[in-house]
Amino acid sequence: MEKVTYRAIGGMNDVLPDDNAPFYVRSSNWTEVIRRFAAQARAYGYEYIETPEVEKLEVFKRTVGKSSDIVRKEMYAWEQGDDNLALRPEGSASVCRAMVESGLLKRKSAVKLWYKGAMFRRERPQLGRYRRHTQLGIEFMGVDNAYADAEVISFLYNFITSCGITDIELHLNSVGCPVCREEYRRKLIEAVTPKIDSYCDDCKERLKVNPMRILDCKNAQCGKLSADLPSILDSLCDDCAAHFAELKRLLDDLGVPYVIDHKLVRGLDYYTKTAFEFLLKKAVGPIQTLCGGGRYDGLIELLGGEKTGAVGFGMGIERLLLAMERDGAPVGPYRLEYYVVYVSDATRDAAYKLTARLRAAGHSALMDYKGLKMKKQLSQAMNNNAKCAVIIGDDELARGSVIVRDMDASEQREVPFARFEEESGLK
Repeated sequence: MEKVTYRAIGGMNDVLPDDNAPFYVRSSNWTEVIRRFAAQARAYGYEYIETPEVEKLEVFKRTVGKSSDIVRKEMYAWEQGDDNLALRPEGSASVCRAMVESGLLKRKSAVKLWYKGAMFRRERPQLGRYRRHTQLGIEFMGVDNAYADAEVISFLYNFITSCGITDIELHLNSVGCPVCREEYRRKLIEAVTPKIDSYCDDCKERLKVNPMRILDCKNAQCGKLSADLPSILDSLCDDCAAHFAELKRLLDDLGVPYVIDHKLVRGLDYYTKTAFEFLLKKAVGPIQTLCGGGRYDGLIELLGGEKTGAVGFGMGIERLLLAMERDGAPVGPYRLEYYVVYVSDATRDAAYKLTARLRAAGHSALMDYKGLKMKKQLSQAMNNNAKCAVIIGDDELARGSVIVRDMDASEQREVPFARFEEESGLK
């Protein structure tokens, strides 16, 4: 049979336990970033949710918007029997569908969730933009005031800076509500129509379907043409204007700096009021936008629930790690607590039992099962970045003790088994 070698699909990356793998797909980096995010989410009172990668296509067409680039160009969708299905392109719509289906929003006045999961878009693969990327996000549902917005934004700001990325700039805008957006839509059509022939073909279509998307066009020529377009901030209704003013006040109180960007609309139809992005002051390759989010007070209602205030964000792990690598921000290598070393077949069972004992007590512990020489086992302890090597020799076994070696200080001491908990740090 002919030997065939297969490769991953372009833009869909393997995440590997390999120090030679690119920084942004190194599994030790991924697990540490996810661990940090989960710890901060718990500290803020967010609970974990996971939704399927495949949804009914209508979930996204109805919420993300039929005129959006995601639905028009980037969805992986297909027919299966009587169903039209799609790979999930973003997280919020799936989370809201799950909330409506489960009835959780009816049982709780407010729901705070965090998630991680793969998102799929039919992109042209390039650095930081992939056909499959993994997203971290939070969703705060059931609160419609600016305090929720400020918490979500400050959560993200604190997480990014805790990862060692400091050259960021928070761009902030209000995209209003359906009431004030209608007035702005008229102003935008009036301003764009005289020069629409100079815009790209996509923007010509956007003018007919959703003029605000013209502001989000990445075409350089369109950007120049849109530089002097009216600001939506001048068209906000009293409620939206008050919400935006309150958000700015709260961010000022929290010490989160921001820049008002009236052209920021994000790429999803369901946003209302607050929209925000964190931009890198110095781009990583073609990527300048690190992450973003906003308020989506009408999304849950679109999916069959009650009108519910909600705000959230999504952030790609790959982009975060690319920025951390660029800035030389250490991810912090995983530290194994104990590597248990045995010197003979006679001491292997004792090592096995001690490893199980350490794990049962909540500690991380490894041992060799192949029968490697002691020197090789100690090398494995170093390769796994262990804090301590616990060595069980024949003499130590006879005396009822072990050797505990501090791998950082290169110091060791003999510890009786009876006092192992007290003297080795095991509680």
